[in-house]
Amino acid sequence: MLTKALSSLLLVLLLSACKRDNKLPALINDAVPLSYRNFNLKYLSTGWGSNTGMTLTLKAEGTKGLYDNDGDTVSITLDTKTIDSIISLTNFGQSRLIVKSDPKAKGTGFHYLQVASDSGIVEYKLRYASDSTAIKVIDILNNSIPTSRQKLWLVNHVTL
Repeated sequence: MLTKALSSLLLVLLLSACKRDNKLPALINDAVPLSYRNFNLKYLSTGWGSNTGMTLTLKAEGTKGLYDNDGDTVSITLDTKTIDSIISLTNFGQSRLIVKSDPKAKGTGFHYLQVASDSGIVEYKLRYASDSTAIKVIDILNNSIPTSRQKLWLVNHVTL
């Protein structure tokens, strides 16, 4: 019961962290093709236990984004091929919410991934769990992360 309450509290804190600070500067401009202006992506990962307090975020609007690892922030650019690949993976024709949890897990790790485009919004809320489509999206995004930075990840996901 306590674990469920703590999990809910952490999820609320994580979602609010996605909405505050690190506001993206005016990234959408006339140079960004119209078809990509409605693309929006949020990734958040945090953990308890040995990873307590560690937070990794990526927020993107159009082709520009911000990557943050515990206050170490860097701007990134997503090329149109990357955006097209992500949209094709998450285009379910409607908005979807995917929630997965491993009740047997002793650790507590939370991952939140949201992809929004003209075709809808897909949200992944994963508590010490993974999803095959979310893993593919993370693998695509990791190609845009500078090599000197920690890659995005999900539970049971090996980044190369």
